[in-house]
Amino acid sequence: AAAAVGASAAALSARQQQQLCACASAPAPPSPAEPAAPDAPPPPSEPGIVDKVLAPAREAYEAASDAVYDTFIKPYAEPSRDKLLPDLPPALAAKPTLVVALDGLLIESVYTRQHGWRYVKRPGLDAFLDQLFPFYEIVLWTECLVNADPVVDKFDPRRRIRHRLYRDTTTYRNGHHYKDLEVLNRDLRKVLILDTDDESYAMQPSHGITVPEYKHANDPEKKDDALTKLVPFLQYCALAGLPDLSAELAQYAGKDLATAFEGGPEPPCAPRSDTRQRLACCERREAGGASRLWQAAIAAARRRRRGGPAREHDLGSDAAAEGAIALEG
Repeated sequence: AAAAVGASAAALSARQQQQLCACASAPAPPSPAEPAAPDAPPPPSEPGIVDKVLAPAREAYEAASDAVYDTFIKPYAEPSRDKLLPDLPPALAAKPTLVVALDGLLIESVYTRQHGWRYVKRPGLDAFLDQLFPFYEIVLWTECLVNADPVVDKFDPRRRIRHRLYRDTTTYRNGHHYKDLEVLNRDLRKVLILDTDDESYAMQPSHGITVPEYKHANDPEKKDDALTKLVPFLQYCALAGLPDLSAELAQYAGKDLATAFEGGPEPPCAPRSDTRQRLACCERREAGGASRLWQAAIAAARRRRRGGPAREHDLGSDAAAEGAIALEG
């Protein structure tokens, strides 16, 4: 019995030794992973030989490119001055500003080999200027160069057009000359523009009125009335004291402006949708505080509505100069 107990103990001791050896030979459990240290930024690389050689040339190119833009491109791509018009005199502070194009709107330029350049006035041009001059600061803005001055002097010797702006004052983008009303130095809420190309006033489209281009060949009897039809609406805008002319213009979007104005809803102060009533309403507003200039303009409007005789300073006649204006050169 003692021998059997000894043998069992020896066998147990042998198994324990094997287990201990197995535990000793087993791999140790992995230790908890430590957060990896962030990668350090690589040291700045030295410029290559190509960069060293091209750096002076690149700087010279950039300097030359800036000089070319400032010297040759900027004078034609951007307005020639920050404020296109001088400050408005106090006597004209109440007047809105009406910007008008030249070629296609007021006149048509015609070239023939026999006569060279000739300039045909649009029918009603003199009446248009005469009837709006008392109410607006009229500004001519054209894409033509300054050689258009003799043409303007010919049909406007009395300077009803107060200012003239030419191509150097437009903003050139993507092959088109834009008329940026923001740089006029006028309250934009009191500015309207007439043009035959709506792209010209695309920077402020809510202030523009597109007028069909005049072609005298299509109007042999000189019955075009595109300008004179706009006079009642423009007079109303000037006399009604509207805070924002573009808001009034927006009411006629997508419509024939002259027709819609004559037959549209009445303003609150007019009992009938009649141009005479609209102007009479505006006249009552001006009563008592109107300046002499406004009173003279209102009196002229009354005489025209009654069909009375026109005075020389009120309404010019188109008969003497309705045909072609020919200039040499």
